[in-house]
Amino acid sequence: MDGSDRGRRLWCLPVLMLLWANLHGGFVVGFVLLGLYLASYLIRCFRCGQEQMRRNIARRLQQLGVVTVVSLAASLVNPYGFRLHVHIYQYLSSHWLMNHIDEFLSPNFHGVAQQCFVLIF
Repeated sequence: MDGSDRGRRLWCLPVLMLLWANLHGGFVVGFVLLGLYLASYLIRCFRCGQEQMRRNIARRLQQLGVVTVVSLAASLVNPYGFRLHVHIYQYLSSHWLMNHIDEFLSPNFHGVAQQCFVLIF
C-alpha cells in the first residue's frame, strides 16, 4: 500500500465522524485519537534527522491536520449543532454525574454478585 492510498483513506474520517457524532456521544474519543496522532507526527517531525523524511512527515502532519479540522466541522452537522459539543463537555465535567454514574466509578467488589465475579475471574 503506497502513501497516496493511505492519504485517500484518511479522508474517510470526516464521513465516519459525521456518522459517529449523530449516533453516539463517544465521538469525542475520535478527536482524542486524532490529537494523539497529530502529536506523534509533530514529535517525529522534530526528531527526524533526514530532510526528505522530515518533509514527508510534515506533509502527512499537514494532511492529518486538515482532516482533523474537516472532521470537527463534520461533527457539527447534527440536529443540535455546536450545542452537542457543549452538552458533552458539561456532562463530562459535572462532578455530581461523575460521582453518581456507575460507569464512571471505581469497581466495588463488596457485593455478593461482585464477589462471585471475582471468584470466577
